[in-house]
Amino acid sequence: QLLEDGKMDFAAMAREIIADPDFPKKAKEGRAGEIRPCIRCLDCLTGLHKTDSFSCSVNPCAGHELTLSWIKESEVSKRVVVVGGGIAGMNAAVTAAGRGHEVILLEEAPELGGILKFTEKDELKVDLRRLKNHFIHEVNRLLIEVKLNTRATKEMVEKYHADAVIVAAGSRPLLPPIEGLNEHVVHVLQYYHNEHNTGETVIIIGGGLAGCETAVELGRKGKKVILIEQRSELASDANWMQKEGMKVPFQECGIEVHTDTSCRQVCPGKVRAVTNEGIEKWFEGDEIIYALGMKEKSEVYEELKDTAPDVIAVGDGKKARQIRAAIWESYFAVIDLG
Repeated sequence: QLLEDGKMDFAAMAREIIADPDFPKKAKEGRAGEIRPCIRCLDCLTGLHKTDSFSCSVNPCAGHELTLSWIKESEVSKRVVVVGGGIAGMNAAVTAAGRGHEVILLEEAPELGGILKFTEKDELKVDLRRLKNHFIHEVNRLLIEVKLNTRATKEMVEKYHADAVIVAAGSRPLLPPIEGLNEHVVHVLQYYHNEHNTGETVIIIGGGLAGCETAVELGRKGKKVILIEQRSELASDANWMQKEGMKVPFQECGIEVHTDTSCRQVCPGKVRAVTNEGIEKWFEGDEIIYALGMKEKSEVYEELKDTAPDVIAVGDGKKARQIRAAIWESYFAVIDLG
């Protein structure tokens, strides 16, 4: 629009062109929904510090264009059943449909989006929200057969006589054996979905990336946040640039951080924790949120593993990880079908 209005003569892009090299063409042709957005995860930049080439979380072909140039539309159309409508499932379905396969996507929830549905409730997650909406747009554009509110049982999947089943069943909250944890706490995803009032002081158990980002979101809402993490560093699952960037809002929001501290007991409005030196501490808050990781729904793959010649688990359905694994695994799982 800026170009059209004559407000600038030239536009240059960097990361967005890595995420989708066809961005200019799609934009010029009015196909904005087809543009795969950069999520600003910075894996392209941090990857350069580890290897001789960059890569991209949302574009598995970035940096490997020559190696993967042989990939064309499949010569044989297969029937592919995709179980799960999160990022991994939608990417598998879109990739398969784009290669000429017949695709049926089964999702037990009433809408697509998987774990990223929480981005609708977090104003800081505009990039991930855009990615979720992009995949939903692509599923609709490619006229993929989608069955919502449908749990994929072995009997149901067998009726499709599929050539391949891709299991992207997602994950569930990991619940360590901490006394009172399942009685007096709210999981980080429940916090976003329930939209309830958290009170003025919030204790977050778990200082991984999810816990830290929730702490920032609450801190910017004016809440007093107490963050408890058993490791010596916060966000150990994040790259170093994300960690550096997180220091600023942590300071601005005055988030109280306790590393090297393990939660041992949860009571109504209270958490008992012990430091690595053996010092016991009690923390009080109006609400307690836990973000202690996720665990794959492995039972879905176990139930479906004999329903087709090829049954492949991808994304969180294989092992709970981040967006990169979900997109890369689902993409190459489809490519490997031929």
